[in-house]
Amino acid sequence: MIILPVYGRIERRHLPLITLLLVIVNCVVFWGPQRDDAEALQGALAFYLAANLGAIEMPLYRDYLAQRTAAPPSVRAAGAAEAERASDPDLVFEAYSHGDFVAELPARVAAAVPAETYAQWQGQHAEFTARLAKVTWFTYGLRPAYATPTTLLTHMFLHGGMDHLLGNMVFLVLVGYVVELILGGLTFFVCYLAAGLIAGGFDLLFNGASITTGIGASGAISGVMGMYVMLFGWRRINFFYHVLFYFNYVKLPALVVLPVWIGYQVLEMFLDSASHINYLAHAGGLCGGALIGMLFKSRLGGANREVLDAHANRERREAGDVDIARLLADMKYEKAAAAILRQPEWFTRPNLFSQLAAAMRNIDNVIIGRKILAAALNVAVRDRHAVKQKQVIFSAFVEKYGALPREVMPRLGQIALQFAAAGHTDDAESIVELLLGAGVKDVSLAEAIYRMALQQRTVGDSEGYDRNCSRLRQYFPASPLLTALARVS
Repeated sequence: MIILPVYGRIERRHLPLITLLLVIVNCVVFWGPQRDDAEALQGALAFYLAANLGAIEMPLYRDYLAQRTAAPPSVRAAGAAEAERASDPDLVFEAYSHGDFVAELPARVAAAVPAETYAQWQGQHAEFTARLAKVTWFTYGLRPAYATPTTLLTHMFLHGGMDHLLGNMVFLVLVGYVVELILGGLTFFVCYLAAGLIAGGFDLLFNGASITTGIGASGAISGVMGMYVMLFGWRRINFFYHVLFYFNYVKLPALVVLPVWIGYQVLEMFLDSASHINYLAHAGGLCGGALIGMLFKSRLGGANREVLDAHANRERREAGDVDIARLLADMKYEKAAAAILRQPEWFTRPNLFSQLAAAMRNIDNVIIGRKILAAALNVAVRDRHAVKQKQVIFSAFVEKYGALPREVMPRLGQIALQFAAAGHTDDAESIVELLLGAGVKDVSLAEAIYRMALQQRTVGDSEGYDRNCSRLRQYFPASPLLTALARVS
């Protein structure tokens, strides 16, 4: 069973740098220090068998297991029954996974064999342990019975194969980049490491006698998933799920999925006890991540709230778009315009600006027309599409009602400049005439006249060019734009 949250695509302006860095580090470790692990382990065991070290050590391992009454029954039974099989590589590996047995081995061998045999064994044993130490996952993986602060950290950057690495990195990217956006890069990095440590700590607490070497980022990634659902709380988000051959999407409050995830890991731990997957660490990571998410949730700032609310806002926006399209199709233009102006930052969305301009051309209510004109002219946008829609709305209003409303007058200089820069010379000129007639002489008006003159000269409109040159000389005689225009001429 797979249940994954689906937030949205990664945007360039919000690249998850820490998440990508973690992916890179895991891949570098896998293809770097771990690249030769299989050959190193095979070579170490081959040396062990060729040196016949097992003939000396395996009987001692049998005695060690017999004395180790605290060992798990399965370990005692399997080890004691097979300790005489000195050539069994699995048994050799098991014996050297017991740190205290390896530490006691020189003393045990010295007491069991003659001095000359001990001297030969000592050199061969040193060579074997040196070879075994080169197996990265064995040296830096987490064995709960012999854990160290170093292995508690390093085990989360090691992987057992390409499938293991790829699966973990896909999950990390899918959930990590959203949590990174919410918490911020540095905080996310610290929380990621903390979740991995908590996951390892669960393994130590509930499986402390185990000598099985645990590796992988899945504990830390489970922690990120726990943070994810706790941070989103009761917000409804999309989840992709896959059960056997069936898959689909479902929209649920994020918190509802947390007990499902934890319960599934606990269930698998009992049903699939022979598996090499550390379900206990996964469950611990989920719980630890949820705790971390709960601690940070009350301290989030405005930008983080935007990330959390983005999904709901996107759904509301899409629903609003459907309503607006339906109103336009039903020719209810006044209601459509009102619906557009209620949309947050509608002016940044080209489709809404175009729809507002289309509605304006079909509205005969001067009050609503004035609201649309004021809204369109007062937004600070400069892209050509937005300026074009401003020009359409402006032209439609002037054509229908003539006089411009007083509330748009302070913006007209900038609007004339925008129209002139975008090539809407006729509308720009009508604004210039209106403002000059009202005694307005701001800098934006001078630049609008200058741009109109340049365009009229380019298209061969000598009459318009001369008219605007005269305006510039008459109303702005000290403007450097007059000198610039003279140079162009």
